[in-house]
Amino acid sequence: MESVPLDIMALQDIAHCVVNIFLRPKNHMFRAVSLAGERMTVQHMADHLNKLFDDRTITYVKITPPDFASFDFQGSQDVAAMFTFLQKAAPRDTRATRRIFHSVTIFDKWAAENKDKLLAAMRGDDVTPT
Repeated sequence: MESVPLDIMALQDIAHCVVNIFLRPKNHMFRAVSLAGERMTVQHMADHLNKLFDDRTITYVKITPPDFASFDFQGSQDVAAMFTFLQKAAPRDTRATRRIFHSVTIFDKWAAENKDKLLAAMRGDDVTPT
């Protein structure tokens, strides 16, 4: 993803937004709603995770979408296409998201709350996303 900031948001916050949109449909009828809790680069995420984990180092390895597409697993080209789209997509309005749901979880808090699941994922365990 190189140095392009990504729009990110915790899954449970998306659910809260959807509920709030359904509770106030007149506010959102005939309008596209693009959600984002915050915007940060993958390197920034790695930096935050390095602060969280004392016993390991998270290293962001820069990779281009064409390089990702060359990986030998099913779906690598689809993921590469998604990365290309995300690099070119217009940023979402985080303030608009907070108007829908004011308690959006920031990445640091989400990572701290999910530290055990992140560690399990790093070990290769099957985990449920949040």
